[in-house]
Amino acid sequence: MQKTAVVVGGAEAARAGIAVSLLLPAGVKGELATNSARQREQLLGEPYAPERGQQPQGRQLIDADTVGDDFVRRWLEGQAVISNAPKALMASIRVESDLLLGTLSDR
Repeated sequence: MQKTAVVVGGAEAARAGIAVSLLLPAGVKGELATNSARQREQLLGEPYAPERGQQPQGRQLIDADTVGDDFVRRWLEGQAVISNAPKALMASIRVESDLLLGTLSDR
């Protein structure tokens, strides 16, 4: 499973009654720090430093399969969205939110 982070205006969406689900690498078991350090070394010429992106000491990490299963369940229930174009998704959410908030404020 590939882990991806998307930042969404959750507070803005919540005011419009929209629940937002995020998949974030933080708190999920994996090799993100090691892989990132390897890529930064190869592509940017930086020193190999996998400790730079390590999880904080003592953090309880969950298995990626658990996160994936939960996300798929929520997606099938219409409670989560998958997008490969986060900027377009955010623009759509803002338009829908503005429309919804405008409709609600007219009442």
